[in-house]
Order: sequence, then C-alpha cells, then structure tokens
Amino acid sequence: MGTDERTARGRIGAPGIVFMIGGAIGLLLSFTTFEWYSAPKATGDSVGKITFSELRHNLDRFPAQGRPSASVAYFGGLAWALLIALIIVAFAANLPIRASNGLRLLGLFLGLAGAALTYYTLSRYAQATHDLFGTGSGALDNASLGIWCALGGYLLAGIGAALGPRPPGFDTISP
Repeated sequence: MGTDERTARGRIGAPGIVFMIGGAIGLLLSFTTFEWYSAPKATGDSVGKITFSELRHNLDRFPAQGRPSASVAYFGGLAWALLIALIIVAFAANLPIRASNGLRLLGLFLGLAGAALTYYTLSRYAQATHDLFGTGSGALDNASLGIWCALGGYLLAGIGAALGPRPPGFDTISP
C-alpha cells in the first residue's frame, strides 16, 4: 500500500459529511418551516397548508381509539430523535476510526428507516383520517416540500454515513 493511499484513508470523509449536513438541513427545514401538505381551499373540506407541527396538533383532535400509534410516536418526538441519532452516527462514520465500518452501516440503516417510517407514519395518518372523517387522500396526495425534504433528508444523511472512509489499518489483505 502506497503512502498516498494510507494518508487518504486516514482523513475525515468530507463528502459524507457534506451529504449528512445537506440531509440534516433538509430535515430541519422540513420539521420547522416547510409545509407538508397543500391543497386548494376551493375543495370545501381542505384546510390549505399543513406543516409538521400542525400534523402533530391534529392528532390531538382524533378520538383516542383512532390515533395511529406510529403517527403519535413519530410526530411526538421520534422524528427528531432519529434526526439527532442520524447526525451523530453519520458524523462518527466519517471519522477515520476503527468503529466507522459499523457506523457506516448503522447510519445507512437509520437513513433508510427514517424515510420508511416517515412514509409509514403518513400512510397510517391518512388511513386514520379516512376512517374517522371520510377523507379519501393517500399518504402522498397533495404532498408538499416538507414531506419530500423529510424523505430525501433521511436518505441523503444515510448515504452520507455510508460514504465514510475506511479506517486506517483496517485492511482485509496485508501486503
């Protein structure tokens, strides 16, 4: 192994960190600023723009038996916990440490799980609104920038974790 290769593997994974930061920013904006659903008010039963926090508050209006537990957990803090865990794991996965191999895999898993849980939560929420109030929209019907930034943000940060460098001295074959 040449000196250049050994030096390159001992560096922080800048591309992975950039991906992680991009995903984290997308998620932060999704949770705090962007609307998740937008529907024209001309439909009569539409409420217009709906944000992450409004979805959380709307769950309080559901009867206790009609609240989907996945949605309650997700909007009640699980989405934020996944974001924080993903940032920590993805950053650590991009450091030149021995544990980065496992952290790269864990970060990718957290990113995929975050995106899948976001979609599952929204589909359960849509099903509950259909069952309780007779609405006929699906999880991604009238989806706005907030949903796409949440889905993409988890995936982007997970990819950022997976891009981490191989730790120094972690060769499979020695010369």
